[in-house]
Amino acid sequence: MKYFQWDPALLPKVFIFFIITILFVFLISARKPKIHLILAFISSTALLIVHELFLGTDAEDAYISYRYAWNLVQGNGLVFNAGEKVEGYSNFLFTMIIAGVNYLTNMDLVIAARATSFISSVAAIFLVYFLAIDLTNGNKRAAVVAMFLTACSCVFAAWGLSGMETSFFSFLVLCALLSFSKGKYLLAGVLIGLATMTRPDGILLALAFGTMLLVDLYKKEKNSIKNIVLLTIGCALFLIPWTTWRLHYYGYFLPNCIAAKKGGILESQFLYGLKYFMYFSIRILPLLPILFLTFYKTNVHWHWKTRQISTVGLIVTIFSVYIILVGGDWMPAFRFFVPVVPLISILAALGFEKIISFTEKRSRWIGSVLLLFISMYTLLQFFFFAPEIKFWKDEVSGLKEIGRWLNNSLPRGTVIATFANGGLSYEARDLYVIDMLGLTDAHIAREGKRGKHFFPGHMSHDYDYVAARKPSIIAFLGGDGFSKRIDKHIPLIQLENDYIAATFIHLKSNNPFGQYANLLVLKNDLDLIVGMLTRKGEIEYATN
Repeated sequence: MKYFQWDPALLPKVFIFFIITILFVFLISARKPKIHLILAFISSTALLIVHELFLGTDAEDAYISYRYAWNLVQGNGLVFNAGEKVEGYSNFLFTMIIAGVNYLTNMDLVIAARATSFISSVAAIFLVYFLAIDLTNGNKRAAVVAMFLTACSCVFAAWGLSGMETSFFSFLVLCALLSFSKGKYLLAGVLIGLATMTRPDGILLALAFGTMLLVDLYKKEKNSIKNIVLLTIGCALFLIPWTTWRLHYYGYFLPNCIAAKKGGILESQFLYGLKYFMYFSIRILPLLPILFLTFYKTNVHWHWKTRQISTVGLIVTIFSVYIILVGGDWMPAFRFFVPVVPLISILAALGFEKIISFTEKRSRWIGSVLLLFISMYTLLQFFFFAPEIKFWKDEVSGLKEIGRWLNNSLPRGTVIATFANGGLSYEARDLYVIDMLGLTDAHIAREGKRGKHFFPGHMSHDYDYVAARKPSIIAFLGGDGFSKRIDKHIPLIQLENDYIAATFIHLKSNNPFGQYANLLVLKNDLDLIVGMLTRKGEIEYATN
């Protein structure tokens, strides 16, 4: 990984993982006692909670949604900048939930979002248990193994405290799948709608469920047409009025934040997505042959449980193809694959059951040793993910600190521009912020230029447009925020005439990236802005 480094401080945390894993394998290998399965259930839940607390992700892009939620609660509408209707988010339902929690309880938006994300991840792992029970005709051992494999995954655990919609979306995917598995097609359709209102790729569930119902129709299963109608009505129940409102309020069918990411070279996009998929596959490498066993001779005869297992496999396949085609994602910890992880864990648990059934007559420990190996292989990814997530957290911390400083120093409504739109923008929410990548700017997203090389989430730009808007400050900080050196370089020719590089030293900052905030300031307003941004003994203007 890009930020991998050996950190001995991680060893105690990995040792705790190891102890919980040994305990789980011992419990799951016991001869039948019910209490052992209950304790295995508890240990799986405990592992997930500990895993999430140790990673403690603080996602940069989540702060865009926080700013929308804040403006909504303040009475400005569901907007990023007051008075400007731009759909710069793609997680409507999650944003409304955290705004509602803030409005009703006055809970801080960041805490509300992270709590919602955390609760969703724990609820999701419980749903893994119940879904696995349903798919295995009540096999509790397979169900707790599915739970444990999900809890072992750094990919899944990394987003439990992120404040993003990822875990909540995964929860809705599992709810929809469980409803479909139980034949509750109207409810499954409603949950597809809610999932799509949380993330646009929720509509992929309709493709998967619709395909299975069409297979039922082809095989002349009872009530096939009725089930298709119920699923369709359920999907439309919320999606149609929500989409109508969006078109009326924002004026576009495609959200602005998605429009900003379009326009890459398709071949480059596909190759980037394929690489993303391959790197994720390495993270679950020992599970792949187990998945093959799950489907080996499963589809010889089409019956109810075979159909349900095939539905899980189809969802995994559809999501994987979609992720490849859209080019993957730039964030750490394979965010797009999070809803797939519980499904892979369920399928792997079914494969484990075949292995255990085959080997326990010879030795009941063969399956246990294999489970121990796969669990530790998955958990040891922590050495790769933890440094990368810490790096990201430090970046976000610095950007938030800079945002608070600008917000507290500049007059309300001052126009600034930023390259890293998230933590800085949320903390500077009294200021008008131009997003230089266009996620929350309609002109850049829909009319801006596109980069020659594909990079997910970073395609749109229009630096001439930004220069023409003449923001007082341009925080062209990349994603790092603070720096350890003074930078007098102006990175864009469009800005050379009107802007000057200005460095401010935050003497009391403890950010690991340094104490220097390198900004671009309007030349004509330099003295005025420097006067507002400096504080004796705290923040100094670097003249050299």
